[in-house]
Amino acid sequence: VHGKFFDIRDGREPVVPLEELIDVLVAGGYDGYISSEYEGWHWDTASDAFEMVARQQAVCRAALDRHARGERARPDARERLDSPTASP
Repeated sequence: VHGKFFDIRDGREPVVPLEELIDVLVAGGYDGYISSEYEGWHWDTASDAFEMVARQQAVCRAALDRHARGERARPDARERLDSPTASP
């Protein structure tokens, strides 16, 4: 899975719902890798791109840890996966 993101502020991605997407991937049985791609460098030249990738991966790891404990960012992740018209 290609995981584009644009920013990490206060431990969250303000545009891409990372935690919810992790929930949907895990609910769907995905157990592979997520390749991080920081796209914010196009306009945010002050931030360190490597630090931003590390932050995004920390957010993803935290979401996976919550999921392993039986918690989810969105309790309806399985229903959203099953619905052909659902939007994030």
